[in-house]
Amino acid sequence: MEKCLILTSNKKFWPKKNNLYYLGNWCLENIADSFKEKSKFKIISPNNNEKKLDINFNLTKKIYNNLIKDIAKELNKTLNKNFSTRFWEIIVGPWLREFIGFIIGKFDELENGLKNKSVNKILLANYSNIDINLVHTDDIANKNPQENDLYCFIIYSKIFEFLKKRKIKTVKVKIRYGKEKSLIPTEVDFIHPNSFTIYIKKTISKILNLFRKKSDPFIYGVKLKTFDLIKLYLKLNLVPQINIMPSYKRVKINKNVRNKLNFKKKKY
Repeated sequence: MEKCLILTSNKKFWPKKNNLYYLGNWCLENIADSFKEKSKFKIISPNNNEKKLDINFNLTKKIYNNLIKDIAKELNKTLNKNFSTRFWEIIVGPWLREFIGFIIGKFDELENGLKNKSVNKILLANYSNIDINLVHTDDIANKNPQENDLYCFIIYSKIFEFLKKRKIKTVKVKIRYGKEKSLIPTEVDFIHPNSFTIYIKKTISKILNLFRKKSDPFIYGVKLKTFDLIKLYLKLNLVPQINIMPSYKRVKINKNVRNKLNFKKKKY
């Protein structure tokens, strides 16, 4: 009987009449009580030793330091600007560093799974009808679990195609994503509703800013209600600040501009 490596928690894709080997615990999240009976499933042990983590950390830094220079050069060329590399680091650096780490993590997980000598088959995604956009990993995590799993399934499949390290039988399942052609929405929309509440918050924020010193610290990114945030500021003997997310117009991703970006392949 064939022994197939599973890269997705979607049971509909799993081949029947195969011994299944799961890349991680997360593959079992749609099986009731699976975590109480993990011994019944063949789960690939992760390779999380300190040495490997250090290697991946240093590799992330090396790739980032090379890519950010190329990205800065290409963005300046494409947008007809002359901004410094440091400027582009501020704009895209946090996303790039996190995305590289995300890909290296998936790369390492898949390579570790393929080292299992029992596995002689792998389940992959046929994503030819799906448009994959580069996104922030927060965007992936904030999607529903099914969409998150599907995105990672496709990433694993793309990495396998890149690896081409081992002769192993492949079986591909065609991915369908509802009526959408794109896995991650191709529009950016951070527009706040034009509500009276937002207007009041903006007005209060402007007034409070008049009493704030430039050297005063501020609290950002905490998930507190406005009233609780104000109480926290007061406990810290600071002038309260009301953080309002900036508003952006809804825009469509310009794929023609993206296609013009030309990055040379490098070995690391």
